[in-house]
Amino acid sequence: MKTTLLSLLPWLAATALFILIMAPFLHAETNVTTTPPPDPPSMIFAHLGVIAHAAGTAADAYSNWKFQEANPLLRERSGPYAGTFHKRGVLVKAGLFTGIAVTTELIAWKVPKLRRAMGIINGTLGATYTGIAIRNVVAQRQAGVR
Repeated sequence: MKTTLLSLLPWLAATALFILIMAPFLHAETNVTTTPPPDPPSMIFAHLGVIAHAAGTAADAYSNWKFQEANPLLRERSGPYAGTFHKRGVLVKAGLFTGIAVTTELIAWKVPKLRRAMGIINGTLGATYTGIAIRNVVAQRQAGVR
C-alpha cells in the first residue's frame, strides 16, 4: 500500500489543529519565582574522611611494625630488618595516603557536589585499613608474638 500525501492529510490536519489549540497553554511563564540552589555540603565531610583514612593507615602501619610483611612493596629489602615492615613500608604507606588525601581534598574543594563522596571514599579506606590492623593484631596474638 503506497502512502501518499493525500492519505496523510487528515493526520496532518489533526496535528495542526492540536498545535493551534494547545499553543496558548505552552508559553513560558515570566513571573515564576525561583528558589536559590541549596548550599553545597560542608568541607567537614572531606576533612573527616581524611582523618579516618589517616587513623586507619597509622593503625595498620603500627600493627605491622617490625613484623614479617607479605607485600613485597612494603617490606625491607636488605639490612637487619630485611623482610619486615619497617621504614620502606612506612614511606610507601605515607606516600599512598598523601596522594589519595591531597587528590580527594582538591576534588572536594573544586567540585562542591562531590564533597560528601570524597569523605565517603576516605572514610571507607580508613575503615578498611583499621580492619586490616585488627586482623593483624589478632593473628599476631594467636601466634603468640604480641
